[in-house]
Amino acid sequence: MELEAVTLSLNGSVHELAHLRSWARKHLRYAVAEQVDDVIAVLDELASNALKHGAPPVLVRLRHRQGFVRVEVSDGSAELATPRTPTAEGGRGLYLIEGLSHSWGQRPSATGKTVWAETVLDVDPGR
Repeated sequence: MELEAVTLSLNGSVHELAHLRSWARKHLRYAVAEQVDDVIAVLDELASNALKHGAPPVLVRLRHRQGFVRVEVSDGSAELATPRTPTAEGGRGLYLIEGLSHSWGQRPSATGKTVWAETVLDVDPGR
C-alpha cells in the first residue's frame, strides 16, 4: 500500500504539533519505521517553522511516490525560509531538514509559499 496525497490544516498553534505527528504516523504506518522517524522529524520542523515564522493558513500535505515521501507545508507568508546562523534559541531547523532529506526547496505562490522536502520511504513488507 502506498499513500495517496493527504492534507491537514493547522490552526496556528505550536500545540498542534503532537496531533500532527500522530496524524502523520497513522498515514505512514505501512512504511519502514526508522524511515518514518526521519519523515516525522522533517515534518515537525517544517510545520514548526511555518507556525512560528509564517502566517495562516498553514496546510500540511504528505504524498508518497517512487520510494520517497514528499512533505509540503504551505503558509500565508510570502517571506521565503532562509537558513540562519544557529544560536541557543534556534536556527538549526533548515540544516536538520537538509540533513534528513534527499532534497528540499520552496516555491512562492499567490497566497504565500510552500516549503517541501522529500525523504526516502520504503514500504515495510511486514506491514
